[in-house]
Amino acid sequence: MGTLMQDEYVAGMWRGDLELGMLWCIDGFQGASTPTTYRAPTWSWMASVGRVWPAEPMMDGLSFIKVEKVHLDYVTEDTWGMLRGGWLHLRGHLKKLSLIDPDDWKMVVNGVQVEARTERDVNMHIFFDTPDNETDKESEPNLYCMIGKIVTDLYEGMVFVLVLELVNGETGTFKRIGIARGVPKDPELTFLADRAFYKSCDCSAHNNDPASENTLEPMRRDFMSRKVTSRNIQCLAVTLSSFLLLAQLVEGYWISRLFISVTTNRFTEWSEATSHFEPPVLHYMFNLPAILFLFATWTGIFSIGAVILDVQWRYTKELLKLNIKDLNKGHCTFAAETGNEKNGIEVDLECGLVLAGIEVPGNLFGTTYR
Repeated sequence: MGTLMQDEYVAGMWRGDLELGMLWCIDGFQGASTPTTYRAPTWSWMASVGRVWPAEPMMDGLSFIKVEKVHLDYVTEDTWGMLRGGWLHLRGHLKKLSLIDPDDWKMVVNGVQVEARTERDVNMHIFFDTPDNETDKESEPNLYCMIGKIVTDLYEGMVFVLVLELVNGETGTFKRIGIARGVPKDPELTFLADRAFYKSCDCSAHNNDPASENTLEPMRRDFMSRKVTSRNIQCLAVTLSSFLLLAQLVEGYWISRLFISVTTNRFTEWSEATSHFEPPVLHYMFNLPAILFLFATWTGIFSIGAVILDVQWRYTKELLKLNIKDLNKGHCTFAAETGNEKNGIEVDLECGLVLAGIEVPGNLFGTTYR
Protein backbone atom coordinates (compact mmCIF):
# COMPACT_ATOMS: atom_id res chain seq x y z
CA MET A 1 0.00 0.00 0.00
CA GLY A 2 2.82 2.39 0.86
CA THR A 3 4.40 1.78 -2.53
CA LEU A 4 1.07 2.36 -4.25
CA MET A 5 0.48 5.58 -2.33
CA GLN A 6 4.14 6.59 -2.69
CA ASP A 7 4.07 7.55 0.96
CA GLU A 8 5.10 6.27 4.38
CA TYR A 9 2.58 4.76 6.78
CA VAL A 10 2.89 6.44 10.20
CA ALA A 11 0.74 5.19 13.09
CA GLY A 12 -2.50 5.08 11.14
CA MET A 13 -1.75 8.12 8.97
CA TRP A 14 0.37 9.05 5.97
CA ARG A 15 3.63 10.95 6.39
CA GLY A 16 2.95 13.20 3.42
CA ASP A 17 -0.05 14.86 5.05
CA LEU A 18 0.68 14.23 8.70
CA GLU A 19 0.13 17.90 9.56
CA LEU A 20 -3.46 17.55 8.38
CA GLY A 21 -3.90 14.05 9.73
CA MET A 22 -3.04 15.20 13.25
CA LEU A 23 -6.15 17.42 13.34
CA TRP A 24 -8.53 14.52 14.01
CA CYS A 25 -11.02 14.61 16.87
CA ILE A 26 -13.13 12.24 18.94
CA ASP A 27 -16.89 12.39 18.31
CA GLY A 28 -17.91 12.97 21.92
CA PHE A 29 -17.37 10.49 24.71
CA GLN A 30 -20.13 8.09 23.75
CA GLY A 31 -18.32 4.80 23.60
CA ALA A 32 -14.94 6.50 24.12
CA SER A 33 -12.58 5.18 26.77
CA THR A 34 -8.97 5.36 27.86
CA PRO A 35 -6.86 2.49 26.46
CA THR A 36 -5.60 0.09 29.12
CA THR A 37 -2.45 -0.69 27.12
CA TYR A 38 -0.19 1.39 24.91
CA ARG A 39 -1.50 1.65 21.36
CA ALA A 40 0.17 4.65 19.70
CA PRO A 41 1.59 8.12 20.39
CA THR A 42 -1.02 10.65 21.49
CA TRP A 43 -0.84 12.53 18.19
CA SER A 44 -2.32 9.50 16.41
CA TRP A 45 -6.03 8.68 16.43
CA MET A 46 -4.97 5.12 17.25
CA ALA A 47 -4.18 6.25 20.80
CA SER A 48 -7.87 6.79 21.56
CA VAL A 49 -10.77 4.38 21.75
CA GLY A 50 -13.94 5.75 20.21
CA ARG A 51 -15.47 7.16 17.07
CA VAL A 52 -12.97 9.40 15.30
CA TRP A 53 -13.62 12.25 12.88
CA PRO A 54 -10.64 12.76 10.56
CA ALA A 55 -9.59 16.20 9.43
CA GLU A 56 -11.39 17.20 6.25
CA PRO A 57 -8.83 17.08 3.42
CA MET A 58 -11.06 19.12 1.12
CA MET A 59 -10.92 22.19 3.35
CA ASP A 60 -8.48 24.63 1.79
CA GLY A 61 -6.57 26.67 4.29
CA LEU A 62 -3.32 27.91 5.75
CA SER A 63 -1.26 25.44 7.77
CA PHE A 64 0.83 26.62 10.70
CA ILE A 65 2.54 23.42 11.82
CA LYS A 66 5.32 21.34 10.31
CA VAL A 67 6.35 17.83 11.29
CA GLU A 68 10.13 17.84 11.01
CA LYS A 69 10.91 14.32 12.20
CA VAL A 70 9.01 11.17 13.16
CA HIS A 71 10.30 8.20 15.13
CA LEU A 72 8.32 5.03 15.90
CA ASP A 73 9.30 1.94 17.88
CA TYR A 74 7.60 -1.23 16.63
CA VAL A 75 6.94 -4.43 18.53
CA THR A 76 8.17 -6.41 15.53
CA GLU A 77 9.91 -5.53 12.29
CA ASP A 78 6.52 -5.02 10.66
CA THR A 79 6.14 -1.25 10.17
CA TRP A 80 2.40 -1.78 9.78
CA GLY A 81 2.16 -3.59 13.09
CA MET A 82 1.84 -2.78 16.79
CA LEU A 83 3.81 0.02 18.41
CA ARG A 84 5.58 0.26 21.74
CA GLY A 85 6.56 3.92 21.53
CA GLY A 86 7.12 6.92 19.30
CA TRP A 87 7.53 10.67 19.03
CA LEU A 88 7.73 13.48 16.50
CA HIS A 89 9.30 16.92 16.31
CA LEU A 90 6.66 19.52 15.60
CA ARG A 91 7.39 23.11 14.62
CA GLY A 92 4.66 25.62 15.20
CA HIS A 93 3.49 28.51 17.35
CA LEU A 94 3.07 27.44 20.97
CA LYS A 95 0.79 29.42 23.29
CA LYS A 96 0.05 29.13 27.01
CA LEU A 97 -3.51 27.98 27.53
CA SER A 98 -5.97 28.17 30.40
CA LEU A 99 -9.43 26.61 30.52
CA ILE A 100 -12.41 28.01 32.42
CA ASP A 101 -16.04 26.99 32.94
CA PRO A 102 -16.02 23.16 33.10
CA ASP A 103 -19.66 23.00 32.00
CA ASP A 104 -18.66 24.36 28.61
CA TRP A 105 -14.89 24.73 28.42
CA LYS A 106 -13.69 28.12 27.21
CA MET A 107 -10.15 28.91 26.10
CA VAL A 108 -8.04 31.72 27.55
CA VAL A 109 -4.96 32.52 25.46
CA ASN A 110 -2.53 35.34 26.26
CA GLY A 111 -4.76 36.11 29.24
CA VAL A 112 -7.67 36.92 26.91
CA GLN A 113 -10.75 34.72 26.61
CA VAL A 114 -11.32 33.45 23.08
CA GLU A 115 -14.66 34.60 21.69
CA ALA A 116 -16.65 33.71 18.59
CA ARG A 117 -16.23 35.96 15.56
CA THR A 118 -19.94 36.85 15.51
CA GLU A 119 -23.06 35.75 17.35
CA ARG A 120 -23.85 33.43 14.45
CA ASP A 121 -20.46 31.70 14.51
CA VAL A 122 -19.49 28.71 16.61
CA ASN A 123 -17.03 29.51 19.37
CA MET A 124 -13.97 27.34 19.94
CA HIS A 125 -15.12 23.95 21.22
CA ILE A 126 -12.65 21.56 22.82
CA PHE A 127 -12.80 17.87 21.96
CA PHE A 128 -10.79 15.92 24.52
CA ASP A 129 -9.28 12.68 23.25
CA THR A 130 -10.25 10.66 26.33
CA PRO A 131 -12.50 11.29 29.36
CA ASP A 132 -9.41 11.30 31.60
CA ASN A 133 -8.00 14.26 29.69
CA GLU A 134 -10.97 16.41 30.70
CA THR A 135 -10.63 15.77 34.42
CA ASP A 136 -9.77 18.85 36.49
CA LYS A 137 -8.30 20.89 33.64
CA GLU A 138 -9.43 24.21 35.10
CA SER A 139 -6.53 24.16 37.56
CA GLU A 140 -4.02 22.51 35.21
CA PRO A 141 -0.93 24.78 34.90
CA ASN A 142 0.76 22.87 32.08
CA LEU A 143 -1.70 23.37 29.25
CA TYR A 144 -0.62 24.77 25.89
CA CYS A 145 -2.11 25.11 22.45
CA MET A 146 -0.73 25.28 18.93
CA ILE A 147 -2.73 26.51 15.97
CA GLY A 148 -2.79 23.96 13.17
CA LYS A 149 -4.90 25.44 10.40
CA ILE A 150 -7.11 28.36 9.39
CA VAL A 151 -9.67 27.43 6.74
CA THR A 152 -10.05 29.83 3.81
CA ASP A 153 -12.71 28.21 1.63
CA LEU A 154 -16.42 27.55 2.25
CA TYR A 155 -15.84 27.34 5.99
CA GLU A 156 -13.76 30.52 6.03
CA GLY A 157 -12.50 31.42 9.48
CA MET A 158 -12.72 27.90 10.91
CA VAL A 159 -9.66 27.27 13.08
CA PHE A 160 -8.14 23.98 14.23
CA VAL A 161 -5.96 24.18 17.35
CA LEU A 162 -4.05 21.34 19.01
CA VAL A 163 -4.52 21.17 22.79
CA LEU A 164 -1.33 19.98 24.49
CA GLU A 165 -0.12 19.17 27.98
CA LEU A 166 3.49 19.64 29.01
CA VAL A 167 5.09 16.34 30.05
CA ASN A 168 8.72 17.38 30.50
CA GLY A 169 9.69 21.04 30.60
CA GLU A 170 13.42 20.38 30.33
CA THR A 171 13.12 18.49 27.05
CA GLY A 172 10.11 20.40 25.73
CA THR A 173 8.03 17.24 25.51
CA PHE A 174 4.26 17.46 25.19
CA LYS A 175 1.37 15.08 24.75
CA ARG A 176 -1.81 15.74 22.85
CA ILE A 177 -4.97 15.72 24.98
CA GLY A 178 -7.45 17.07 22.47
CA ILE A 179 -8.24 19.55 19.74
CA ALA A 180 -10.24 22.77 19.63
CA ARG A 181 -12.09 24.04 16.60
CA GLY A 182 -14.47 26.86 15.86
CA VAL A 183 -14.66 30.32 14.30
CA PRO A 184 -12.93 32.69 16.75
CA LYS A 185 -12.59 36.42 16.62
CA ASP A 186 -9.17 37.61 15.42
CA PRO A 187 -7.51 34.16 15.21
CA GLU A 188 -4.22 35.67 14.08
CA LEU A 189 -4.07 37.92 17.13
CA THR A 190 -5.19 35.14 19.45
CA PHE A 191 -2.99 32.27 18.31
CA LEU A 192 -0.06 33.97 16.56
CA ALA A 193 0.62 37.17 18.50
CA ASP A 194 3.08 37.48 21.35
CA ARG A 195 1.99 38.77 24.73
CA ALA A 196 4.15 41.79 23.94
CA PHE A 197 1.67 42.82 21.27
CA TYR A 198 -1.11 43.03 23.80
CA LYS A 199 1.06 45.00 26.20
CA SER A 200 1.76 47.46 23.40
CA CYS A 201 -1.95 48.08 22.98
CA ASP A 202 -3.79 50.65 25.03
CA CYS A 203 -7.15 48.95 24.57
CA SER A 204 -8.33 47.20 27.74
CA ALA A 205 -9.73 44.39 25.62
CA HIS A 206 -6.17 43.42 24.68
CA ASN A 207 -4.16 44.53 27.67
CA ASN A 208 -4.83 42.96 31.06
CA ASP A 209 -1.33 43.31 32.43
CA PRO A 210 -1.78 44.16 36.14
CA ALA A 211 1.33 46.33 36.06
CA SER A 212 0.05 48.34 33.12
CA GLU A 213 -1.90 51.58 33.23
CA ASN A 214 -3.61 50.63 29.98
CA THR A 215 -6.99 49.84 31.46
CA LEU A 216 -9.13 52.53 29.86
CA GLU A 217 -12.10 51.71 27.69
CA PRO A 218 -12.08 52.98 24.09
CA MET A 219 -13.70 56.40 23.90
CA ARG A 220 -13.86 57.02 20.17
CA ARG A 221 -12.43 55.98 16.83
CA ASP A 222 -9.81 57.81 14.85
CA PHE A 223 -9.86 58.57 11.13
CA MET A 224 -8.60 55.06 10.35
CA SER A 225 -11.45 53.53 12.37
CA ARG A 226 -9.15 52.33 15.11
CA LYS A 227 -10.18 52.57 18.73
CA VAL A 228 -8.73 55.47 20.66
CA THR A 229 -8.78 55.68 24.45
CA SER A 230 -9.05 58.82 26.50
CA ARG A 231 -5.25 58.72 26.69
CA ASN A 232 -5.31 59.15 22.91
CA ILE A 233 -3.40 55.94 22.23
CA GLN A 234 -4.65 53.83 19.37
CA CYS A 235 -5.73 50.24 19.65
CA LEU A 236 -3.03 48.84 17.40
CA ALA A 237 -4.46 45.34 17.38
CA VAL A 238 -7.45 46.47 15.35
CA THR A 239 -5.27 47.61 12.49
CA LEU A 240 -2.74 44.83 12.74
CA SER A 241 -5.38 42.14 12.39
CA SER A 242 -5.38 43.15 8.71
CA PHE A 243 -1.70 42.33 8.51
CA LEU A 244 -2.14 38.82 9.86
CA LEU A 245 0.67 39.70 12.25
CA LEU A 246 3.53 39.52 9.83
CA ALA A 247 6.28 39.20 12.39
CA GLN A 248 4.67 36.30 14.19
CA LEU A 249 3.89 33.84 11.42
CA VAL A 250 5.40 30.40 11.63
CA GLU A 251 8.68 30.16 9.75
CA GLY A 252 8.28 29.47 6.06
CA TYR A 253 4.49 29.71 5.97
CA TRP A 254 4.13 33.11 4.45
CA ILE A 255 0.62 34.50 4.09
CA SER A 256 0.49 36.85 1.12
CA ARG A 257 -3.18 37.76 1.52
CA LEU A 258 -2.81 40.92 3.54
CA PHE A 259 -5.98 42.68 2.55
CA ILE A 260 -9.07 40.61 1.84
CA SER A 261 -11.20 42.14 -0.88
CA VAL A 262 -14.82 42.37 0.24
CA THR A 263 -16.45 43.17 -3.11
CA THR A 264 -16.03 42.22 -6.74
CA ASN A 265 -14.23 45.52 -7.24
CA ARG A 266 -10.89 44.28 -5.97
CA PHE A 267 -8.48 47.02 -5.05
CA THR A 268 -5.89 44.48 -4.04
CA GLU A 269 -5.49 41.08 -5.62
CA TRP A 270 -4.78 37.92 -3.70
CA SER A 271 -1.42 36.59 -4.72
CA GLU A 272 -0.48 32.96 -4.30
CA ALA A 273 1.17 32.07 -1.00
CA THR A 274 4.86 31.48 -1.33
CA SER A 275 6.09 27.92 -1.25
CA HIS A 276 6.48 26.42 2.19
CA PHE A 277 9.84 26.86 3.87
CA GLU A 278 11.11 29.70 1.78
CA PRO A 279 12.81 32.54 3.62
CA PRO A 280 10.02 34.71 5.02
CA VAL A 281 10.32 37.65 2.64
CA LEU A 282 7.52 39.72 1.15
CA HIS A 283 7.16 40.14 -2.57
CA TYR A 284 4.31 42.38 -3.65
CA MET A 285 3.52 44.29 -6.82
CA PHE A 286 2.82 47.98 -6.82
CA ASN A 287 -0.95 48.45 -6.85
CA LEU A 288 -1.58 51.69 -8.74
CA PRO A 289 -5.41 51.58 -8.61
CA ALA A 290 -5.30 51.26 -4.86
CA ILE A 291 -2.96 54.22 -4.53
CA LEU A 292 -5.11 56.39 -6.76
CA PHE A 293 -8.19 55.43 -4.84
CA LEU A 294 -6.54 56.23 -1.51
CA PHE A 295 -5.18 59.51 -2.77
CA ALA A 296 -8.56 60.65 -4.05
CA THR A 297 -10.32 59.55 -0.87
CA TRP A 298 -8.04 61.38 1.52
CA THR A 299 -7.40 64.55 -0.51
CA GLY A 300 -8.13 67.53 1.69
CA ILE A 301 -7.90 65.50 4.91
CA PHE A 302 -4.40 64.09 5.03
CA SER A 303 -1.74 63.88 2.40
CA ILE A 304 -0.76 60.42 1.25
CA GLY A 305 2.60 60.87 2.89
CA ALA A 306 1.06 61.67 6.28
CA VAL A 307 -1.29 58.73 6.13
CA ILE A 308 1.29 56.19 5.05
CA LEU A 309 4.51 57.38 6.65
CA ASP A 310 3.39 59.27 9.73
CA VAL A 311 0.59 56.98 10.90
CA GLN A 312 0.70 53.50 9.48
CA TRP A 313 4.47 53.27 9.22
CA ARG A 314 5.09 54.55 12.74
CA TYR A 315 2.74 52.17 14.45
CA THR A 316 3.51 49.20 12.23
CA LYS A 317 7.22 49.56 12.92
CA GLU A 318 6.66 50.03 16.65
CA LEU A 319 4.35 47.05 17.09
CA LEU A 320 5.82 44.48 14.76
CA LYS A 321 9.43 45.27 15.64
CA LEU A 322 10.43 44.49 12.09
CA ASN A 323 14.02 44.23 11.01
CA ILE A 324 13.87 46.81 8.22
CA LYS A 325 16.67 46.97 5.71
CA ASP A 326 17.29 49.69 3.14
CA LEU A 327 14.47 51.78 4.55
CA ASN A 328 15.04 54.68 2.18
CA LYS A 329 15.55 52.68 -0.99
CA GLY A 330 11.97 52.48 -2.13
CA HIS A 331 10.97 49.13 -0.64
CA CYS A 332 7.47 50.34 0.16
CA THR A 333 4.32 49.41 -1.68
CA PHE A 334 0.78 50.24 -0.80
CA ALA A 335 -2.48 48.41 -0.31
CA ALA A 336 -5.95 49.54 0.61
CA GLU A 337 -9.33 48.23 1.52
CA THR A 338 -12.63 50.05 1.05
CA GLY A 339 -15.48 50.22 3.50
CA ASN A 340 -18.13 47.71 2.54
CA GLU A 341 -20.05 44.91 4.14
CA LYS A 342 -18.91 41.33 4.45
CA ASN A 343 -21.31 38.78 5.88
CA GLY A 344 -23.43 41.64 7.16
CA ILE A 345 -20.60 43.10 9.22
CA GLU A 346 -19.32 46.57 8.48
CA VAL A 347 -15.73 46.66 7.33
CA ASP A 348 -14.14 49.98 8.17
CA LEU A 349 -12.02 51.90 5.73
CA GLU A 350 -8.38 51.20 6.38
CA CYS A 351 -5.18 51.98 4.61
CA GLY A 352 -2.08 49.93 5.01
CA LEU A 353 1.60 49.90 4.31
CA VAL A 354 3.18 46.74 2.97
CA LEU A 355 6.93 46.52 3.15
CA ALA A 356 8.77 44.50 0.55
CA GLY A 357 12.12 42.92 1.22
CA ILE A 358 11.58 42.51 4.95
CA GLU A 359 13.22 39.82 7.01
CA VAL A 360 10.56 38.74 9.46
CA PRO A 361 11.77 37.46 12.84
CA GLY A 362 10.07 34.22 13.79
CA ASN A 363 8.89 33.38 17.28
CA LEU A 364 9.18 29.63 16.96
CA PHE A 365 9.02 26.70 19.25
CA GLY A 366 10.51 23.36 18.28
CA THR A 367 8.80 20.76 20.45
CA THR A 368 8.95 17.05 20.99
CA TYR A 369 5.42 15.79 20.69
CA ARG A 370 4.49 12.33 21.97
